[in-house]
Amino acid sequence: MADYNQKADTQKINLNEYGIQYETSFDKEGRKIVWINGFCKEAGLGYKNLNLQVVSVFDGGSCFFNITINIKSGKTTPIKVNGLA
Repeated sequence: MADYNQKADTQKINLNEYGIQYETSFDKEGRKIVWINGFCKEAGLGYKNLNLQVVSVFDGGSCFFNITINIKSGKTTPIKVNGLA
């Protein structure tokens, strides 16, 4: 994963081309956790209700990524980018 992220050219990423989904939960200590799911907008076209269905695929490369944020501490997990088939 680290190798993939180091090779990625972030200057070419246009976030306007991505859809974002948010899901909140609480950890065992009661702290709010937000899971962010990012996907290329065209990948979300096959879903009837993006508010109720998580966009999920196997592989897909940089078209799919997610990250988790602990709201209280501000700590995040590393951004996870899907692999290539």
